[in-house]
Amino acid sequence: MKKPATQYSQTVHLIGLLLWMLSCFWVSAQENPPADSLKTSVDTVAVFGDNIHFSSNAPTAKILYSARDSILYDITNQMLYLYGNGSIEQNDIKLTGGIIEYKQDDNTLRAMAVEDSLGNLSEIPIFTEGEHEFRANELAYNFKTKKGRIKEVVTREGEGFLFSKQVKKNQYDEMFAADAYYTTCNLEHPHFKITSNKVKVVPQKVLVTGPANLVVEDIPTPLLLPFGIFPIAPGRNSGILIPSYGESSQFGFFLKNGGLYFGLGKHADMALRSEIYSRGTWRLSASSGYKLRYRYQGNVSIDFGKIKNGDPITDDYSENREFFIRWQHRQDPKANPFANFSASVNLGSSTYNRNFLNTTQNYLNNTFASSISYSYQFPNAPFNFTVSGNHSQNTQSRIVNIDLPNIALNMVRQTPLKRKNKIGSNRWYESITVGYALNAKSSVSVADSLLFTPETRDKIRSGVQHSIPISTNFQLFKYIAISPTFSFDEKWYWQTIDKYWDATVRYDTTFTEIDGEQTIATIDTINGMVVIDTLQKFRAAHYYNMGVSASTKLFGMFNFKKGRIKAIRHTLTPAIGFNFHPNFGSETLDYYRDVQNNEEGDISRYSIFEGSLYGGPPDGKSGAISFNLDNNIEMKTRTKSDTGWVEKKLKIIEGLSLNGISYDLARDSLNWSNFSIRGRTTLFEKININFGANFDPYQIDYEGNKINKLLWNENGKIARMTSTNIGLSSNFSSGKKQSASTNRGTEAERNDVAQNPDAYIDYKIPWNLSLSYNLSIQKQYHSPDSTSTNYIQTLGGNINFNLSPRWKIAIRTGYDFTNKALAFTTVDVYRDLHCWDMSFNWIPIGARRQYEFTLKVRSTMLQDLKLQRRRNWFDYY
Repeated sequence: MKKPATQYSQTVHLIGLLLWMLSCFWVSAQENPPADSLKTSVDTVAVFGDNIHFSSNAPTAKILYSARDSILYDITNQMLYLYGNGSIEQNDIKLTGGIIEYKQDDNTLRAMAVEDSLGNLSEIPIFTEGEHEFRANELAYNFKTKKGRIKEVVTREGEGFLFSKQVKKNQYDEMFAADAYYTTCNLEHPHFKITSNKVKVVPQKVLVTGPANLVVEDIPTPLLLPFGIFPIAPGRNSGILIPSYGESSQFGFFLKNGGLYFGLGKHADMALRSEIYSRGTWRLSASSGYKLRYRYQGNVSIDFGKIKNGDPITDDYSENREFFIRWQHRQDPKANPFANFSASVNLGSSTYNRNFLNTTQNYLNNTFASSISYSYQFPNAPFNFTVSGNHSQNTQSRIVNIDLPNIALNMVRQTPLKRKNKIGSNRWYESITVGYALNAKSSVSVADSLLFTPETRDKIRSGVQHSIPISTNFQLFKYIAISPTFSFDEKWYWQTIDKYWDATVRYDTTFTEIDGEQTIATIDTINGMVVIDTLQKFRAAHYYNMGVSASTKLFGMFNFKKGRIKAIRHTLTPAIGFNFHPNFGSETLDYYRDVQNNEEGDISRYSIFEGSLYGGPPDGKSGAISFNLDNNIEMKTRTKSDTGWVEKKLKIIEGLSLNGISYDLARDSLNWSNFSIRGRTTLFEKININFGANFDPYQIDYEGNKINKLLWNENGKIARMTSTNIGLSSNFSSGKKQSASTNRGTEAERNDVAQNPDAYIDYKIPWNLSLSYNLSIQKQYHSPDSTSTNYIQTLGGNINFNLSPRWKIAIRTGYDFTNKALAFTTVDVYRDLHCWDMSFNWIPIGARRQYEFTLKVRSTMLQDLKLQRRRNWFDYY
């Protein structure tokens, strides 16, 4: 029944199409042809302009058109009407709308929205030309001149939208708008807008306005601009960075973070910023980011400045020069499967973070660390090579440690005795593995004030270490794993030390003692001292050790016939081992020497490699038997449900280990070693518990020194505890944290959200609470009857919750029970205002108390449209 109707519809459409093409010819007619109109079926598509000679006014390229409801051809007036979701395309130009009219005489289009009986508009016309797109209630366009006129237009420009009552478009795709406004709010009725009577848009380049006014919630603000320039070109664009301004009670009036931005092509950019205060403090910074897809990416910044505190005419005036260098570089794994180069540099003056950076993370971090490394995996060879430079710096002690260069050459363990054409099972010697590792580096540790002085050169230590490990493993009686090992090590140094007693040296020293409330100082003269000489000559030290270990697993199962508990399983993993090395402190090897250390003639022993990078061989023979034990307890429960019994496994104790127990057969005293107990478990799948303790089995004398007497022989105790610790932590949340993603912003911004989710506010989780408790106890034994105990006890917590779907509060705090004071505390309040962001960050107590209030537009292009109020920590003093 449907087939004849379909054929009829197609026939009518073809007749109409032929009539339309015939009307385009340049012919003379004695009389006008009769008017005709035909309607097509739903979703009709037609093409005209292919291999047909049209009049001079006819379009020069194919035009595709379609409509949902009907297509009407007016041959007399040479008009084409599209009704219901109409669409016309020519090259890269596309127009859709509720009603579209095309006039062939002058190649003009007219599109309109559909208005219902209530005056509501639907099927709004959308005009697309290349990547440029806008919406309008009504628009007209000429295919030949490429000019247009638009009413009630909405077009996307860059990150925002341009609304205008009337727009004209010229042949260069430039648009001239009247009664327009620009906003980055994507609502039909935006929260804010920048209004102007005249606007010019150069697509993909710039948007320029006449006198402009900021309007918030339809209320004009006093913020008036004589003109506005908004760059809308894709990618990076050079320009001026607008500074923020304010006043500091300590440094005076200021301008911050103003400067210049340079878009250095598709792969790099650079920003030059400055910070200047009216009382002489200043800072300059240069930062650059770079990225080459599938090759590498990174960023680098260099900051330097001067801090001036106080008045130059007062005694407490001070000046400090500050600098900081950051460099992050990461190579894409696809760039080279064998070689990799990476860098993470954080190097600067110790007080830089305190003086210039006010973020919580920078304040709490008192260590700078850097690493630059290049690694290479030799193809078709078991070797890999790494050369690196490392740096660490403590801002409290102001000590800088540098390792440069640090070279490592490693060979993957090989099985030289393994048969190539194996028949049958492996023989015991086939599992013997041999490895090799070479490490070489130069290192120095100095105060940061002496880093670039000749004293640094004198403190450089260098060395090379070779290591050849040999091992194997096999099963004994199916259940016992046996692992014999042998290791040979050799170390190379270019300097050693020599100590001797010089009785001719005399010096005065001061002893202090407290008598009641008075401190008494006594000056005494010391005759003689130990002199240390550094000998610049090459020495090699070698040593070896061997050992064997055995381990197995023992299982115990307790089954319950009734109740919710079905079974409890106890797993024990005992391990016993023996390690041996000969005496490398003999006079023949000359690794160790004796030296007089006081006037009485007491002798002490020292190593000529004392203070070297890798140390020296051990002194004395050792043959130690060691024992370790690990425990694991699990429980299986059962719960009855509608479908039957449901079983579930629970961990009662995840690990309880006894470590470090050993007895050295070769020693003449103090044969037993210290040992430790460590444990961990999780309660209710929420509370993590970690605990541990260290023990010493020997007694001490009245001077606090360990003596060769076991506590067991004195009072029946196995050992005395020297330290213990326990830690509890938990995290409670109303939902699981999902991977961070967004469709807004630039590609670089979306990547940053994905890679650093913790740096952004997540409103999807209504609340989250994390708690931690730590207790550490250190015991010092001064004599058998006198001990002292030091406690460190802290409680920490983080909580963030939503007051509403767009309000979030985050609090971080803690309590120090030893000092009876609150720990570092922060209170952060965030408000999602759709196209605006509001934040209030507050540190209420402590030396770093400060606050900052920020209200800003959520747009990189309008990032300078913000309101900020802050008071830094130094403004309180």
